[in-house]
Amino acid sequence: MTGSVSPEQSPELRYRPAVDGDRDFLRALYILTDQWGDEEQPVSEGIDEELEAYVDRWTPDQPAVILDDLSSGTPTPVGGAWLRTFTSDAPGAGFVSDDIPEVAIALRPEFSGHGRGTALMSEMLETARAAGFPGVSLAVDLGNDRARHVYAKLGFVDSTVNGGLDPSGHCHVMVHRFD
Repeated sequence: MTGSVSPEQSPELRYRPAVDGDRDFLRALYILTDQWGDEEQPVSEGIDEELEAYVDRWTPDQPAVILDDLSSGTPTPVGGAWLRTFTSDAPGAGFVSDDIPEVAIALRPEFSGHGRGTALMSEMLETARAAGFPGVSLAVDLGNDRARHVYAKLGFVDSTVNGGLDPSGHCHVMVHRFD
């Protein structure tokens, strides 16, 4: 991975599968996605419903990756990416079809940059592919051009569903297909 730092290149970082005990950390990460990584920003009005859909209803059988920092001698989670399977009856913001899960991803602000998010998403894509999914989707807030650019470099394209926007019109929907 050009320009990205992976655990293979930095012995102080390690990927591991998420477990149910990581739920509080995933919750904190999801809030960071709402705040665009700026913990000083207020959270959106609908955050409780989003947390229920993306974190509370996540189960360990839906692939997820945690990035741990090992520099202190004790593994400390600093980032994560997880898949949520939704249905057309109860879609997520980045829903494109019943067979394509939606990915959520975030890093602690002090660990963003240096290609770590790109490496984490690449690991999640490989995990999703190995799990047999035909692809993954995601929702990117309108105006978050930096994230959208990173996802495009990783092979995500704008969805053709609903004109490439989520039903609320507040997010771009992007999809990465493995075929």
